[in-house]
Amino acid sequence: MSNEEKTLELLELMYTEFTKKFDAIDRRFEMIDQRFEMIDQRFEMIDRRFEMIDRRFEKIDQRFEKIDQRFEMIDQRFDAMDQRFDRLENEVKENRQAIIRIENTMNEKFGALFDWQKQSQEKFEEIDEKIDNLQVSVNDLYIKTTSHDTRIIELTRNLKNAK
Repeated sequence: MSNEEKTLELLELMYTEFTKKFDAIDRRFEMIDQRFEMIDQRFEMIDRRFEMIDRRFEKIDQRFEKIDQRFEMIDQRFDAMDQRFDRLENEVKENRQAIIRIENTMNEKFGALFDWQKQSQEKFEEIDEKIDNLQVSVNDLYIKTTSHDTRIIELTRNLKNAK
């Protein structure tokens, strides 16, 4: 499985997990929709960055195709092999350095993405706990209100009966 597929699979897995959490929180607390939209925008930015990386890899693939063509020309023109080979070595070194830079950049971004995922998960858990606490409070208030309503009705009846 290539890095791109792993990346896409990871993003799909993360997107699926976030979507489930978003749906659960939306049902309980609609006011957080604005925060989820911000998270979606961040994912779109990440997707755009990965598309840029994909384009860079396509350019690198094109460069390697050119290198293959040059090797065929070297076989046909044996007399110029040394000069062309030196040029190809330099291009390969540059490509390797570019690949290393891209890999380092990707590793940093993956690290940041995983950190962000962990922080988001912790926030979701905090929000879930707060929502659960709010639900308990609402239930307590409902019980008290019902008790007070019942007591008011009893007092009203007693007043009517006393008159």
